[in-house]
Amino acid sequence: AVLPKRAARCRLILETLGNRELTASEITEELVAAGRIPYFNRNYVAPRLTELKEIGILTTVGRRKATRSDATEAVWARAEPSGPTGQTAAAYADNPTEAEQMTLGSAT
Repeated sequence: AVLPKRAARCRLILETLGNRELTASEITEELVAAGRIPYFNRNYVAPRLTELKEIGILTTVGRRKATRSDATEAVWARAEPSGPTGQTAAAYADNPTEAEQMTLGSAT
């Protein structure tokens, strides 16, 4: 029951992020404003960002002040092109089945 929600949440995060550089809090705020999640809770977004980083779709590009505290948090962006074909790891976002298999394969 959790796996389909996880894949959908990853796609939603990637759509929200686009080609920008955002923090988990900024992504969460945009999802709340768009009515895609019910209330502000970084835990809707942060674990998926980590998973997307582990499979090479996202990378951290720095840190900046959080929107709701004095702490700093990671700034996320799509990964740069890599590999001999010049494709980006983010290309897997266009094929969620393949990205999901990569995530599931790394968990076992």
